[in-house]
Amino acid sequence: MKHNNRANAWHGEGRDTSRAMLRRRNLLVLFGLGLLPWLSPAAVAADGPIVLLVPFPAGGTTDLAARTIAAAMATELGSPVTVENLAGNDGLDAGARVANAPADGKTLFFATATALSYAPAARAQMPFDPVRSFTPIGQAIEFSFFLYVPADLPVKNLQEFMAYAKEQPNPLRHAYATGTARLAANALGQVIGTQWEQVAYRGDADVGPDLVSQKVQLAFASGSHVALVRQGKLRALVTLSKERSPLLPDVPTLTESGLQTMAARPWGGLFGPAGLPQPVTDRLSQALQRALGQAPVRQRLGDSAMMAQASSPADLQALVAEQLGLWAKAARDAGIVAK
Repeated sequence: MKHNNRANAWHGEGRDTSRAMLRRRNLLVLFGLGLLPWLSPAAVAADGPIVLLVPFPAGGTTDLAARTIAAAMATELGSPVTVENLAGNDGLDAGARVANAPADGKTLFFATATALSYAPAARAQMPFDPVRSFTPIGQAIEFSFFLYVPADLPVKNLQEFMAYAKEQPNPLRHAYATGTARLAANALGQVIGTQWEQVAYRGDADVGPDLVSQKVQLAFASGSHVALVRQGKLRALVTLSKERSPLLPDVPTLTESGLQTMAARPWGGLFGPAGLPQPVTDRLSQALQRALGQAPVRQRLGDSAMMAQASSPADLQALVAEQLGLWAKAARDAGIVAK
């Protein structure tokens, strides 16, 4: 009897072991099918603090947009989203850091057209591939751009400025902090038949004081200087947007001023490193879209001449590919040679 009891005990333990193995196998199958996302390493990695790299200094338009969106995303995700500024080098340093970060969704890139559209057209060497090195999460904004000049420059509109620039014995000094600004200035210079002395800045916020004091005489820049226009210290001659900005409704578009509208768009969006797991990408993309749908977020962006522009990861991927071609052509047309 003892032998039989022992055999029965072993037999029962065998059934229990088999059931446990079956349960584990089923869990693994469900895990592999993505039916238990709360157990997946990808989902776990997406939780916790996130660092959002901004390739411009604090205080500028892109920084304001990133901080506004980061705060709203943090609420949606239930995790901190911290903005870190890594300015300069056309955003390539910030982009390279994100491209080389672990693909866990904890290091993101607030990229703009400067790093992923302009730089590939203007540089022969890139520290990353603008398409293959990143996982798109979603477009976030489109910028309004204006041509600003000092208020005491003797011009009141674009045509007067073009005539003034052409008459000067020495090239006017153009302040720029983005690829969009440099490309737009070069294109305008070709139309006028003149060249500018290009003066590079780390961000639009640094341009304003030098423009007011006439250390530089023109700047294509974002809405960062709208307040200076309203104060009478600067004059905005034209907007690069297809429509007039509600912030400066009296400022005409390029088309209204007799020039062709630029096909290249000044955009901004969120990216992670290449290979970001799909559950992480989806979670971040959904949080971004919900953040951009909030009225206070849209209002604050609009107040700084930006338009909230949410998109899916696939749409952002298509935008990057499309803009690469358009910016390459625009750079060639503007006489910008890759170096």
